[in-house]
Amino acid sequence: MKPTHDAAAAPAAGTLVCRCQGRIADAAIDTAVGSVEAAAVAVVDRLCRGSGPAAHAAQIGCHREAPLLAAQAGDTPLQFFPAREYAAGGAAAAPRLAALIAMAQLPAPPPVDAVSYASRGRVAILGDGPRALAWAQRLHGKADGQVQVTVFAEDEAPLPAHSPRRVPVHRARQVAVSGWLGAFCIDWTPANAVDAAACTGCGACIASCSSDAIVRDGVAAYVDASRCNDKRRCVEVCEVGAIDFAFTPRRAEFDLVLDLADHPRLAMAHPPQGYFAPAGDALALAEAALAITDLIGEFDKPKFFDYNAAQCAHARSRIEGCSRCIDTCSTSAISADGNGVRVEPHLCMGCGACASVCPSGAMRYNYPALPATGAQIRAALAAWTRAGGGVPTLLLHGQAQAAELQAWAETEALPEGVLPLAVHDAASVGPDLILYALCAGAGRVAVWQGDKAPATYLAAARRAAGFAQAVLDGLGVPESAGRALALCGAPDAVLAA
Repeated sequence: MKPTHDAAAAPAAGTLVCRCQGRIADAAIDTAVGSVEAAAVAVVDRLCRGSGPAAHAAQIGCHREAPLLAAQAGDTPLQFFPAREYAAGGAAAAPRLAALIAMAQLPAPPPVDAVSYASRGRVAILGDGPRALAWAQRLHGKADGQVQVTVFAEDEAPLPAHSPRRVPVHRARQVAVSGWLGAFCIDWTPANAVDAAACTGCGACIASCSSDAIVRDGVAAYVDASRCNDKRRCVEVCEVGAIDFAFTPRRAEFDLVLDLADHPRLAMAHPPQGYFAPAGDALALAEAALAITDLIGEFDKPKFFDYNAAQCAHARSRIEGCSRCIDTCSTSAISADGNGVRVEPHLCMGCGACASVCPSGAMRYNYPALPATGAQIRAALAAWTRAGGGVPTLLLHGQAQAAELQAWAETEALPEGVLPLAVHDAASVGPDLILYALCAGAGRVAVWQGDKAPATYLAAARRAAGFAQAVLDGLGVPESAGRALALCGAPDAVLAA
């Protein structure tokens, strides 16, 4: 197929590749486009500077200028793929460019079910009282009055006065958080007999106390337990029932949580949507405050998994067997449930590690499903071969690593034999996909995890690579050593492996 070297001639649902003023060599473009068997490809120069109508394309080979081109296209949906980033380096980049075009031209995977969240803006701020109250004053009433804040003060520090009193304050201890965006539960035990949120500040309890054990700060009265003589006259005179010496545990529901503790209560690699724990990081705290104002309304995310309990090997006859998915999950979304497990879809972040470690196929990853990723691999490797490429190393990585690699590629050229392929999260790559890629023509398959990936993900990737390598060795595949790898680190180190 000959490339069309004129953007105006690009078909309404075709592919655009931009030379970027010579960053991608014409020789690479001619070879790559000539090897593509699907839709037409148009070649332009300086697309981001108005040389051609981006809105005429369905796929555009540039990630760097994606925001600008998307804005110029208006409501027209566009798909961007990293040709500009990965195909620099002269004619030798032709196989990689052909593979990128072939993957971009594949039909989109079937849609998956959605998981819905609904948030009304009820925010719980947890932490030391003065600091929590200060942030409550900043956030309360934002988003056109939709942000409604409640403070859980976890220290004995006197609270500053604020009038009018807009923010309820609970003096609390043993504060626990559970749930997700739109459905958080805060469980706590009152830290003082006086409920500061209910206290009107009338002073009746102070006047009735014969031991001078009740004082007040800027928010409410509170009882000094060391001075209280237990006459309980204060309980009788409080007409709003704000005083309770039983310290009965309480629970309340919220949509969002801002945890100001030095050590987050939900200490997991991927906390729930709507839970923010900046842990003393001033920039992260400011970002959390901005994010909170945006998380009001109804939201959807994909349902990333399918689970077939009949295939699950977790337990039988009260004898526990496999717990790999529970042990690997970084969000605590998976728990034991009789002979099987239960996955809470609102907590699932879509890493796919549960599916990659499942030995029975009971847990399947759906974003996309394995056949769709296999189709990408097959199309990419076939195009690579047609464009004259040798046997490549397929570098499977997640979206976070894609951004990192594209930034790296701004100043460096990828090694000739490396073909990057982004999945939603590299933790979803199991031995089945590694072996499929090797059968489809890859010389090596490397699964790349980021530096901050949970240890369970790294262990799962090494296990998957080790299993695939053992299969190759067991089959007697010639020169099989090192054909399945699990890598972690910066792009320089990964590409040198």
